[in-house]
Amino acid sequence: MVKMSAITFLLASYAMTFVMSNLGIIMRQKTMVMYFGFFVVYYFLAEEQWKKEQQQKLNVTPVA
Repeated sequence: MVKMSAITFLLASYAMTFVMSNLGIIMRQKTMVMYFGFFVVYYFLAEEQWKKEQQQKLNVTPVA
């Protein structure tokens, strides 16, 4: 899911570089795409942290 979101972000950013007929519209749309990119990066980092915590939980052995 994160990889597809990153691809969508890159494709949308690339596509918006060619839309120069109305600069006001592209500026508003670009802002939304940048927020989307921020959330993709944040989700990726949070997922990596969660995986690391889950791996640490599995490696900890209880003291008997």
